[in-house]
Amino acid sequence: MFMPKWPPYYKKSGKIMEILSLLDDPHLKLPPTIHVAGTNGKGSTIAFMKQILQEHNLNICSFTTPHLLEFNECFEVNNQHLNDSQIDRLTEEIKLKLKNQIEPSFFEFQAALAFLSFSRSNADICIIECGMGAKNDPTNILPSPLLSVITPISFDHEEFLGASLEEITIDKCHIIKRSPVISAAQNEISNHIIKEFSKLQNTSLHNYNESYDFSVENNKLIYADIKNNELIYYNLPSLNGEHQIINLVTAITAIKAQSLHEISDATINKAIEKTKWPGRLEKLSSSNNQEIWFDGAHNPAGAMYLSKWLIQNNNSKICLIYGRSANKNHADFLKYFLNKNIDICFVTVENEAKAESTHNFKKFCTNNIDYQNIRIFDNLTIMFNDFLPGSKYNIILVCGSLFLYRDLKNNLQQKKPPKRRL
Repeated sequence: MFMPKWPPYYKKSGKIMEILSLLDDPHLKLPPTIHVAGTNGKGSTIAFMKQILQEHNLNICSFTTPHLLEFNECFEVNNQHLNDSQIDRLTEEIKLKLKNQIEPSFFEFQAALAFLSFSRSNADICIIECGMGAKNDPTNILPSPLLSVITPISFDHEEFLGASLEEITIDKCHIIKRSPVISAAQNEISNHIIKEFSKLQNTSLHNYNESYDFSVENNKLIYADIKNNELIYYNLPSLNGEHQIINLVTAITAIKAQSLHEISDATINKAIEKTKWPGRLEKLSSSNNQEIWFDGAHNPAGAMYLSKWLIQNNNSKICLIYGRSANKNHADFLKYFLNKNIDICFVTVENEAKAESTHNFKKFCTNNIDYQNIRIFDNLTIMFNDFLPGSKYNIILVCGSLFLYRDLKNNLQQKKPPKRRL
């Protein structure tokens, strides 16, 4: 897998403005930019927006993290991923211009690389994803984005963003500038705070249940434009899970809110059918009445939507394979899968530097009686070799850390899917 040779994994420098100044301020030379923050659904919402814009024959740049298999996935310029040689050249340019004056963190380097490459494109629109929160995020230096989009907010990265929904929402609301804000369906606390931030910035807010609404009937999405008193019928997304309908509606609202390009509802429908986003309830294998799925759900809100999807398969025998980063609240995630006829297994993530260890997870299970029946494996490879062959599971769902996607792909490429015992 290609990865740039520089920089090392420094801690965040907090000097993104100084870094960009040494690069001649590429963030001030970007095409019109949509900036996206939130907890869940950022990647899927961006995928829908990109496909809608591309279907309208527009050139798009996008910056998203983390990558699943290849580092190049993070950077798309004029609808194409940067290739290895382009990334190498940009990396050397950044390294040379910084002249050892600043040691950027890896994410600061990624953001700088994105801004530098996008500033030299002839794209019609850029889409930039916040890395974690927004207040101190290296991407949050755009003075006047075209739009600010906030996807559903919930608990995640509490050690950095705060222990309450109020703190987490306030951090993410720093994405709001004096440009239109699109907010997905939110919890009551987050919705209130987003409204207040929008008032402080004296900007227009397009929020769920006030500016727009939606429902599903007869296998169609009914989008309600409340401000214009209009109902529009769209196809349902091919991406699985009811949460993807929320992400799609957020994307549609955002694209309709921009005024630079005319948008056709018929073309939006074509885009909905074509939109793909790997690692989000993605079926990776199917044989002998056994399906292997992956989803990047890694916080309580993601677990809730994932459990709803699994419950729809209540006639199936289900195995949930779970792996996370270290020091996460496992109980808040796994509680959604208890008492639902789902077997739960834990694996240490091989491709993640700070993965939760089997030792610490065993301690968690020992101290929590509800979780003492979880099977624990050192990694996904051992589980595929020693446990899954011959199992009677109809659905095997791997979730948690996005780094597990690489582990799963490696196992599926090296071995045939486990055979179902008769």
